Amino acid sequence: MTSRGLGQAFHGAHHYENFPVASWLIPGAIRPSVVQLYRFARTGDDLADEGSLSISARKAGLAALRAGLWDQPIAEPGQHEELGRAGISLPALYLLGKKTGQVVSHHPSGRPWADQLLQAFEYDAAFLPFADWQSVLQYCRKSAAPVGRLMLGLFGLWSEANEASPADSLSAAPEAVLEEARVFGKEAIFAESDAICIGLQLVNFAQDLHQDLARHRPTLPQTDWPQAWSWQPIGPAPQSPQTIQATQSLETPQALQTPQIESQLRRGLLRGDTPAEEKIRITRAIAVRGLHQLARGRDLPKRIEATRIPHARRLAFEVALTLDGGTAIGERLMQKPLLGWKASTRLSRLWLATVLINRLPRMFFKTPF
Repeated sequence: MTSRGLGQAFHGAHHYENFPVASWLIPGAIRPSVVQLYRFARTGDDLADEGSLSISARKAGLAALRAGLWDQPIAEPGQHEELGRAGISLPALYLLGKKTGQVVSHHPSGRPWADQLLQAFEYDAAFLPFADWQSVLQYCRKSAAPVGRLMLGLFGLWSEANEASPADSLSAAPEAVLEEARVFGKEAIFAESDAICIGLQLVNFAQDLHQDLARHRPTLPQTDWPQAWSWQPIGPAPQSPQTIQATQSLETPQALQTPQIESQLRRGLLRGDTPAEEKIRITRAIAVRGLHQLARGRDLPKRIEATRIPHARRLAFEVALTLDGGTAIGERLMQKPLLGWKASTRLSRLWLATVLINRLPRMFFKTPF
Protein backbone atom coordinates (compact mmCIF):
# COMPACT_ATOMS: atom_id res chain seq x y z
CA MET A 1 0.00 0.00 0.00
CA THR A 2 1.07 3.57 -0.47
CA SER A 3 1.02 6.29 2.16
CA ARG A 4 -1.90 8.09 0.49
CA GLY A 5 -5.24 7.24 -1.04
CA LEU A 6 -5.72 3.51 -1.06
CA GLY A 7 -3.44 3.02 1.93
CA GLN A 8 -5.38 5.18 4.36
CA ALA A 9 -8.75 4.11 3.00
CA PHE A 10 -7.78 0.46 3.33
CA HIS A 11 -6.36 0.87 6.83
CA GLY A 12 -9.05 3.09 8.27
CA ALA A 13 -6.41 4.99 10.27
CA HIS A 14 -4.45 8.13 9.40
CA HIS A 15 -0.95 6.71 9.62
CA TYR A 16 1.15 4.82 7.12
CA GLU A 17 1.46 1.08 7.78
CA ASN A 18 2.55 -1.81 5.59
CA PHE A 19 -0.15 -4.08 6.96
CA PRO A 20 -3.94 -3.68 7.02
CA VAL A 21 -5.48 -1.85 9.98
CA ALA A 22 -9.27 -1.94 10.47
CA SER A 23 -9.77 -2.76 6.79
CA TRP A 24 -13.14 -3.29 5.15
CA LEU A 25 -12.69 -6.98 5.91
CA ILE A 26 -13.35 -6.19 9.58
CA PRO A 27 -17.12 -6.04 10.32
CA GLY A 28 -18.41 -2.51 10.74
CA ALA A 29 -19.49 -3.15 14.34
CA ILE A 30 -15.96 -4.15 15.36
CA ARG A 31 -14.01 -1.67 13.23
CA PRO A 32 -14.25 1.30 15.64
CA SER A 33 -12.80 -0.87 18.44
CA VAL A 34 -9.94 -1.97 16.18
CA VAL A 35 -9.20 1.65 15.26
CA GLN A 36 -9.27 2.59 18.95
CA LEU A 37 -6.72 -0.12 19.79
CA TYR A 38 -4.59 1.02 16.86
CA ARG A 39 -4.62 4.64 18.01
CA PHE A 40 -3.69 3.55 21.53
CA ALA A 41 -0.77 1.43 20.30
CA ARG A 42 0.37 3.95 17.68
CA THR A 43 0.24 6.86 20.12
CA GLY A 44 2.18 4.93 22.77
CA ASP A 45 4.75 3.79 20.23
CA ASP A 46 5.28 7.27 18.79
CA LEU A 47 5.40 8.78 22.29
CA ALA A 48 8.16 6.36 23.25
CA ASP A 49 10.17 6.61 20.02
CA GLU A 50 9.58 9.81 18.09
CA GLY A 51 10.71 13.39 18.54
CA SER A 52 13.25 14.76 21.01
CA LEU A 53 11.42 14.40 24.33
CA SER A 54 13.36 13.53 27.45
CA ILE A 55 12.94 10.11 28.97
CA SER A 56 10.91 11.44 31.89
CA ALA A 57 8.51 13.27 29.56
CA ARG A 58 7.97 10.11 27.53
CA LYS A 59 7.26 8.14 30.69
CA ALA A 60 4.88 10.80 31.97
CA GLY A 61 2.88 10.48 28.77
CA LEU A 62 2.85 6.70 28.96
CA ALA A 63 1.80 6.92 32.61
CA ALA A 64 -1.20 9.01 31.54
CA LEU A 65 -2.15 6.35 29.00
CA ARG A 66 -1.88 3.66 31.68
CA ALA A 67 -3.93 5.64 34.21
CA GLY A 68 -6.68 6.05 31.64
CA LEU A 69 -6.50 2.40 30.60
CA TRP A 70 -7.08 1.26 34.19
CA ASP A 71 -9.49 4.12 34.96
CA GLN A 72 -7.28 5.35 37.79
CA PRO A 73 -6.43 8.91 38.87
CA ILE A 74 -3.74 10.49 36.73
CA ALA A 75 -0.50 11.22 38.58
CA GLU A 76 -0.15 14.62 36.90
CA PRO A 77 -3.68 15.96 36.43
CA GLY A 78 -2.35 19.20 34.95
CA GLN A 79 -0.11 19.76 31.95
CA HIS A 80 3.46 18.51 31.74
CA GLU A 81 5.63 21.46 30.73
CA GLU A 82 7.82 19.62 28.22
CA LEU A 83 4.92 17.66 26.71
CA GLY A 84 2.94 20.87 26.50
CA ARG A 85 5.69 22.53 24.46
CA ALA A 86 5.50 19.56 22.10
CA GLY A 87 1.75 19.95 21.75
CA ILE A 88 0.98 16.80 23.74
CA SER A 89 -1.79 16.95 26.33
CA LEU A 90 -1.77 14.65 29.37
CA PRO A 91 -5.57 14.80 29.69
CA ALA A 92 -5.89 13.82 26.02
CA LEU A 93 -3.57 10.85 26.57
CA TYR A 94 -5.56 9.90 29.65
CA LEU A 95 -8.80 10.02 27.65
CA LEU A 96 -7.27 7.88 24.89
CA GLY A 97 -6.25 5.29 27.46
CA LYS A 98 -9.67 5.39 29.10
CA LYS A 99 -11.51 4.86 25.81
CA THR A 100 -9.21 1.93 25.06
CA GLY A 101 -9.90 0.44 28.48
CA GLN A 102 -13.63 0.68 27.82
CA VAL A 103 -13.19 -1.18 24.53
CA VAL A 104 -11.52 -4.17 26.21
CA SER A 105 -13.05 -4.01 29.71
CA HIS A 106 -15.75 -6.61 29.03
CA HIS A 107 -13.17 -9.37 29.54
CA PRO A 108 -10.77 -9.53 32.52
CA SER A 109 -7.73 -10.12 30.32
CA GLY A 110 -8.33 -7.13 28.04
CA ARG A 111 -6.61 -4.44 30.08
CA PRO A 112 -3.64 -6.65 31.12
CA TRP A 113 -2.85 -7.44 27.48
CA ALA A 114 -3.06 -3.74 26.56
CA ASP A 115 -0.83 -2.91 29.54
CA GLN A 116 1.87 -5.20 28.16
CA LEU A 117 2.12 -2.87 25.18
CA LEU A 118 2.77 0.02 27.56
CA GLN A 119 5.51 -2.01 29.27
CA ALA A 120 7.25 -2.41 25.91
CA PHE A 121 6.86 1.31 25.18
CA GLU A 122 8.42 2.13 28.55
CA TYR A 123 11.44 0.07 27.55
CA ASP A 124 11.59 1.98 24.26
CA ALA A 125 11.47 5.29 26.11
CA ALA A 126 14.73 4.51 27.92
CA PHE A 127 16.32 2.29 25.31
CA LEU A 128 19.38 0.08 25.79
CA PRO A 129 20.66 -2.34 23.13
CA PHE A 130 19.36 -5.90 23.27
CA ALA A 131 21.95 -8.27 24.66
CA ASP A 132 20.98 -11.34 22.59
CA TRP A 133 18.14 -12.85 20.56
CA GLN A 134 16.44 -14.05 23.70
CA SER A 135 16.14 -10.42 24.79
CA VAL A 136 14.77 -9.42 21.38
CA LEU A 137 12.08 -12.08 21.56
CA GLN A 138 11.18 -11.14 25.11
CA TYR A 139 10.65 -7.59 23.88
CA CYS A 140 8.52 -8.76 20.94
CA ARG A 141 6.41 -10.81 23.34
CA LYS A 142 5.29 -7.54 24.94
CA SER A 143 5.41 -5.16 21.98
CA ALA A 144 3.75 -7.38 19.34
CA ALA A 145 2.02 -10.50 20.69
CA PRO A 146 -0.58 -8.55 22.75
CA VAL A 147 -1.89 -6.95 19.55
CA GLY A 148 -2.90 -10.35 18.21
CA ARG A 149 -4.39 -11.37 21.56
CA LEU A 150 -6.49 -8.21 21.67
CA MET A 151 -7.64 -8.55 18.06
CA LEU A 152 -8.72 -12.14 18.65
CA GLY A 153 -10.48 -11.01 21.80
CA LEU A 154 -12.55 -8.43 19.94
CA PHE A 155 -13.89 -11.31 17.85
CA GLY A 156 -14.64 -13.40 20.96
CA LEU A 157 -11.44 -15.43 21.33
CA TRP A 158 -9.97 -14.26 24.64
CA SER A 159 -6.96 -15.79 26.36
CA GLU A 160 -6.61 -15.54 30.10
CA ALA A 161 -4.70 -12.57 31.48
CA ASN A 162 -2.59 -14.68 33.83
CA GLU A 163 -1.77 -17.40 31.35
CA ALA A 164 1.81 -17.65 30.13
CA SER A 165 2.07 -16.50 26.57
CA PRO A 166 2.98 -19.33 24.15
CA ALA A 167 5.61 -16.91 22.88
CA ASP A 168 7.41 -17.32 26.22
CA SER A 169 8.93 -20.51 24.86
CA LEU A 170 10.46 -18.54 21.99
CA SER A 171 12.95 -16.94 24.33
CA ALA A 172 14.04 -20.12 26.05
CA ALA A 173 13.82 -23.11 23.73
CA PRO A 174 16.02 -23.90 20.72
CA GLU A 175 14.25 -23.61 17.40
CA ALA A 176 14.65 -27.36 16.83
CA VAL A 177 12.59 -27.98 19.96
CA LEU A 178 10.02 -25.40 18.93
CA GLU A 179 9.51 -27.15 15.61
CA GLU A 180 8.67 -30.37 17.45
CA ALA A 181 6.24 -28.69 19.84
CA ARG A 182 2.57 -29.44 19.22
CA VAL A 183 -0.35 -27.43 20.50
CA PHE A 184 -4.00 -27.95 19.69
CA GLY A 185 -7.34 -26.19 19.92
CA LYS A 186 -7.50 -22.73 21.36
CA GLU A 187 -3.87 -22.90 22.52
CA ALA A 188 -2.79 -23.37 18.91
CA ILE A 189 -4.69 -20.25 17.85
CA PHE A 190 -2.93 -18.13 20.47
CA ALA A 191 0.48 -19.68 19.79
CA GLU A 192 0.20 -19.03 16.07
CA SER A 193 -1.15 -15.53 16.64
CA ASP A 194 1.89 -14.76 18.80
CA ALA A 195 4.20 -16.18 16.14
CA ILE A 196 2.64 -14.01 13.41
CA CYS A 197 2.83 -10.84 15.50
CA ILE A 198 6.43 -11.52 16.50
CA GLY A 199 7.27 -12.33 12.88
CA LEU A 200 5.75 -9.04 11.71
CA GLN A 201 7.73 -7.18 14.38
CA LEU A 202 11.00 -8.76 13.23
CA VAL A 203 10.27 -8.07 9.56
CA ASN A 204 9.54 -4.48 10.56
CA PHE A 205 12.91 -4.33 12.34
CA ALA A 206 14.60 -5.47 9.12
CA GLN A 207 12.84 -2.93 6.90
CA ASP A 208 13.33 -0.03 9.34
CA LEU A 209 17.06 -0.43 9.93
CA HIS A 210 17.71 2.97 8.35
CA GLN A 211 15.39 4.69 10.80
CA ASP A 212 16.35 2.79 13.93
CA LEU A 213 20.10 3.15 13.45
CA ALA A 214 19.75 6.85 12.62
CA ARG A 215 18.10 7.22 16.03
CA HIS A 216 20.83 5.13 17.69
CA ARG A 217 18.33 2.39 18.39
CA PRO A 218 19.85 -0.86 17.06
CA THR A 219 17.33 -3.69 17.03
CA LEU A 220 20.05 -6.22 16.19
CA PRO A 221 21.26 -7.84 19.44
CA GLN A 222 24.81 -7.16 20.54
CA THR A 223 25.78 -10.81 20.01
CA ASP A 224 25.38 -10.19 16.25
CA TRP A 225 26.91 -6.70 16.03
CA PRO A 226 29.71 -6.05 13.51
CA GLN A 227 33.12 -5.69 15.14
CA ALA A 228 33.21 -1.99 14.18
CA TRP A 229 30.10 -1.20 16.23
CA SER A 230 30.37 0.12 19.76
CA TRP A 231 27.94 1.55 22.28
CA GLN A 232 28.93 4.72 24.05
CA PRO A 233 26.86 5.23 27.22
CA ILE A 234 25.67 8.75 28.00
CA GLY A 235 25.68 9.45 31.69
CA PRO A 236 25.46 6.82 34.43
CA ALA A 237 23.35 3.77 33.75
CA PRO A 238 20.65 3.12 36.37
CA GLN A 239 22.17 -0.11 37.67
CA SER A 240 25.65 -0.52 36.20
CA PRO A 241 27.85 0.90 33.43
CA GLN A 242 27.12 -2.17 31.37
CA THR A 243 24.14 -2.83 29.15
CA ILE A 244 21.12 -4.10 31.03
CA GLN A 245 19.50 -6.96 29.19
CA ALA A 246 16.10 -6.28 27.69
CA THR A 247 14.77 -9.27 29.62
CA GLN A 248 15.63 -7.63 32.94
CA SER A 249 14.13 -4.29 31.98
CA LEU A 250 10.93 -5.87 30.71
CA GLU A 251 10.42 -8.29 33.55
CA THR A 252 11.31 -5.84 36.33
CA PRO A 253 8.93 -2.87 36.30
CA GLN A 254 11.09 -1.04 38.86
CA ALA A 255 13.95 -0.93 36.35
CA LEU A 256 11.67 0.94 33.99
CA GLN A 257 10.88 3.57 36.62
CA THR A 258 14.47 4.51 37.51
CA PRO A 259 14.99 8.30 37.19
CA GLN A 260 16.89 9.27 34.06
CA ILE A 261 19.02 12.21 32.99
CA GLU A 262 16.50 14.75 31.75
CA SER A 263 18.50 16.07 28.82
CA GLN A 264 19.09 12.69 27.18
CA LEU A 265 16.86 11.13 24.57
CA ARG A 266 18.53 7.75 24.93
CA ARG A 267 21.17 6.24 27.19
CA GLY A 268 23.87 5.94 24.58
CA LEU A 269 25.17 6.45 21.06
CA LEU A 270 25.90 3.78 18.51
CA ARG A 271 29.23 4.29 16.73
CA GLY A 272 31.00 2.52 13.88
CA ASP A 273 30.78 2.07 10.13
CA THR A 274 28.82 -0.74 8.50
CA PRO A 275 30.30 -2.21 5.29
CA ALA A 276 27.89 -3.43 2.62
CA GLU A 277 28.54 -7.10 3.39
CA GLU A 278 27.68 -6.49 7.04
CA LYS A 279 24.49 -4.66 6.05
CA ILE A 280 23.45 -7.67 3.99
CA ARG A 281 24.21 -10.07 6.85
CA ILE A 282 22.31 -7.96 9.38
CA THR A 283 19.19 -7.59 7.25
CA ARG A 284 19.04 -11.29 6.51
CA ALA A 285 19.72 -12.25 10.12
CA ILE A 286 16.62 -10.33 11.22
CA ALA A 287 14.38 -11.03 8.21
CA VAL A 288 14.95 -14.78 8.22
CA ARG A 289 13.84 -14.99 11.85
CA GLY A 290 10.76 -12.96 11.01
CA LEU A 291 9.89 -15.23 8.09
CA HIS A 292 10.38 -18.27 10.29
CA GLN A 293 7.87 -16.95 12.83
CA LEU A 294 5.38 -16.06 10.08
CA ALA A 295 5.68 -19.60 8.74
CA ARG A 296 4.86 -20.95 12.20
CA GLY A 297 1.57 -19.07 12.03
CA ARG A 298 0.56 -20.11 8.53
CA ASP A 299 -2.31 -22.34 9.76
CA LEU A 300 -3.97 -19.61 11.83
CA PRO A 301 -6.51 -18.55 9.15
CA LYS A 302 -7.97 -22.03 8.84
CA ARG A 303 -7.95 -22.49 12.63
CA ILE A 304 -9.92 -19.26 13.02
CA GLU A 305 -12.33 -20.34 10.32
CA ALA A 306 -12.92 -23.63 12.15
CA THR A 307 -13.94 -21.88 15.38
CA ARG A 308 -17.31 -20.83 13.94
CA ILE A 309 -17.19 -17.57 15.87
CA PRO A 310 -19.16 -14.68 14.33
CA HIS A 311 -17.33 -13.25 11.32
CA ALA A 312 -14.69 -16.00 11.53
CA ARG A 313 -14.20 -16.10 7.79
CA ARG A 314 -13.64 -12.37 7.50
CA LEU A 315 -11.11 -12.44 10.32
CA ALA A 316 -9.39 -15.43 8.70
CA PHE A 317 -9.17 -13.50 5.42
CA GLU A 318 -7.69 -10.46 7.19
CA VAL A 319 -5.07 -12.64 8.90
CA ALA A 320 -4.24 -14.40 5.64
CA LEU A 321 -3.79 -11.06 3.88
CA THR A 322 -1.54 -9.80 6.68
CA LEU A 323 0.52 -12.98 6.50
CA ASP A 324 0.90 -12.50 2.75
CA GLY A 325 2.04 -8.91 3.27
CA GLY A 326 4.57 -9.71 5.97
CA THR A 327 5.95 -12.64 4.00
CA ALA A 328 6.21 -10.55 0.81
CA ILE A 329 8.20 -7.84 2.58
CA GLY A 330 10.43 -10.37 4.35
CA GLU A 331 11.19 -12.19 1.13
CA ARG A 332 11.90 -8.93 -0.68
CA LEU A 333 14.39 -7.98 2.04
CA MET A 334 16.06 -11.38 1.76
CA GLN A 335 16.46 -10.86 -1.99
CA LYS A 336 17.49 -7.19 -1.74
CA PRO A 337 18.87 -6.81 1.79
CA LEU A 338 20.21 -3.30 1.27
CA LEU A 339 16.68 -1.92 0.85
CA GLY A 340 16.15 -1.69 4.59
CA TRP A 341 19.17 0.60 4.89
CA LYS A 342 17.62 3.17 2.55
CA ALA A 343 13.85 3.28 3.02
CA SER A 344 10.95 1.21 4.33
CA THR A 345 9.56 -1.33 1.88
CA ARG A 346 6.07 -0.45 0.73
CA LEU A 347 3.70 -2.88 -0.89
CA SER A 348 2.16 -1.61 -4.10
CA ARG A 349 -1.37 -1.44 -5.41
CA LEU A 350 -0.39 -4.16 -7.89
CA TRP A 351 0.63 -6.42 -5.00
CA LEU A 352 -2.69 -5.78 -3.25
CA ALA A 353 -4.69 -6.45 -6.41
CA THR A 354 -2.79 -9.69 -7.08
CA VAL A 355 -3.30 -10.97 -3.55
CA LEU A 356 -7.00 -10.08 -3.57
CA ILE A 357 -7.49 -11.88 -6.88
CA ASN A 358 -5.84 -14.97 -5.43
CA ARG A 359 -7.60 -14.82 -2.05
CA LEU A 360 -11.11 -13.55 -2.83
CA PRO A 361 -12.36 -16.80 -4.47
CA ARG A 362 -11.62 -18.56 -1.19
CA MET A 363 -13.67 -15.94 0.61
CA PHE A 364 -16.78 -16.17 -1.55
CA PHE A 365 -16.73 -19.84 -2.55
CA LYS A 366 -15.93 -21.14 0.94
CA THR A 367 -12.76 -22.94 -0.03
CA PRO A 368 -10.24 -23.50 2.80
CA PHE A 369 -7.64 -20.81 3.45
